[in-house]
Amino acid sequence: MRNTNEQTWELFAVAVQKLGLELSPAQLVRFQKYEQLLREWNARVNLVSRKDLDRLATYHFTDSLTAASLIPRDASVCDVGTGGGLPGIPLKIARDDISLVLVESIDKKARFLEHAVQELGLERTTVRAERAEAIRDIKADVVVCRLVGKTAEVARWVAGLLKPGGRIILYKSTTVEAELKLAQPALHRLHLRLKEVRDFPLPLIARRLVLLERA
Repeated sequence: MRNTNEQTWELFAVAVQKLGLELSPAQLVRFQKYEQLLREWNARVNLVSRKDLDRLATYHFTDSLTAASLIPRDASVCDVGTGGGLPGIPLKIARDDISLVLVESIDKKARFLEHAVQELGLERTTVRAERAEAIRDIKADVVVCRLVGKTAEVARWVAGLLKPGGRIILYKSTTVEAELKLAQPALHRLHLRLKEVRDFPLPLIARRLVLLERA
């Protein structure tokens, strides 16, 4: 009989395939190491909800990877409000061509991120222990934000990090339409436009990604 851990990673592999991704054995080992690091640190730093510790791969990692196909090759990516590294670290493991900045204002979480980046051997990956709106020296092709706030306020926080022609990818629930309607005046002021809303109905996740583009 297969143990629970084996079943978890089999479910993760199936979800990854549904997203059109292929992971090498080395990449899978990195995901397993990342899960281990999250478990070890979560006892003293609240990185993820304790009820989610048994679904790190099948929920958090899989959910993070829904944006992988929407990021251009060799893009510079900034993950704002990343917490324990989600979605940025899973995206980096799956898409090593990207460069990554992890933005997390809470010092304890930032220290975990620095440790994880080193332990996982993630190249072209840096950590900034600052609030996004205070950062002036980053201009990214893509900014990703997973479940960190309402569209209008998140856009205000991160618009300054975006290159002309760049995109913001927001991880949202399936009931985002009213929020997007309310956000239109703020998006207009920030010279952002709604490009696309894409659904990812995976077996354990119903995720909707909102793509905003800088005019």
